[in-house]
This record gives sequence, structure tokens and C-alpha cells, in this order.
Amino acid sequence: MKKKSLIYFLIPIAALFIFIPFYWNYASGYEGRVLKMEADREKTRQDTIDSQNKLHEQAVKDAIASQEKHKQEKAAKDALALKNQEEREDAIHARDKAQSESIRFEEKVNRLKDNVKVAQDEIDKVQADEAVQRQQQVFLDQYIKAAEANSKNLQDVLAKIAAADQAQAAAAAAAAAKKS
Repeated sequence: MKKKSLIYFLIPIAALFIFIPFYWNYASGYEGRVLKMEADREKTRQDTIDSQNKLHEQAVKDAIASQEKHKQEKAAKDALALKNQEEREDAIHARDKAQSESIRFEEKVNRLKDNVKVAQDEIDKVQADEAVQRQQQVFLDQYIKAAEANSKNLQDVLAKIAAADQAQAAAAAAAAAKKS
């Protein structure tokens, strides 16, 4: 038992001694690596800012030139746009009128289709009810015939039972008369 507990104690101690040099090696250079990474990150950030500033200056110059060009183009476009707008308004008005008429006719067709569908559903329902009524009538006719036949058979059985009861009563009376 002592041997096992000694093994449980010595193996973790040995693993600790093996791990210490690796940790020591890592911990001794950690601060230097962190400072180097921060310096690299700062340099990259500054380079990015410088390149963005140059791009921004060029973009501003391009924007000013583009703005002047757009002012000239805008004046020409405004004259053309006014003419096109009047034509477009006329076309839109004609299109809207045609669409409204089309929608009105389409709604009327849909309403008539719905009315036809409702009427057809009612016809189908009436036909289905009629078929069910016929089937019920046939069933009731057959049931009445079967019930009448059963009633007749039951009356015959009751008559036979009554005759058997009378015969038994007569036999019992005859047996009683013999004994007395």
C-alpha cells in the first residue's frame, strides 16, 4: 500500500521538475515578446494612418475636380430632365389609367368567378345531400322489411313458447292428477 501512495506522490513531483525549465524559458522572454508585438502593432497602425492620409488628400483633390465637372453636367442634365419629366408624367398618367381599368376588370372577373364557384359548391352540396337522402331511404326500406320479418319471427317463437308452456302445464296437471 505504501508503494502505491509513494508512486502517486513522486510522479507529480517529477512532472513538476520537468515542467519548470519550459515555464522558466517562456516566462523569461515574455515581456520582450509583448513589447515587440506592441511596437509592431503601433508601427503598422502608423503606416496605415499615413497611407490613409495620402489617399484622403488625393480623394479630396479628385472630389473637387469631379464636383466642377458635375456642375457643368448638371446644368445640361436639368434641361433634358425637365423635358423628360413632362413626357414621363404623361406616360405615367396613361399607364395608371390603364392599370386602374385593368384592376377594375380583373376584380369584376374574380368576383364573378367567386359567384360561380359558390353556386357550384351549393349545387354539389345539394346533390350530395340528395344522394345521402336516397341512400337513407333505401336503408330505411330494407330496415323496415327486416324489422317486420323479425317481428313476425318473434311472434311465431312466442306462440311456440306459449304452446310449449301450455303443453308442459297440461303434462304437469296430468302428472299431478295421476299421483292423486
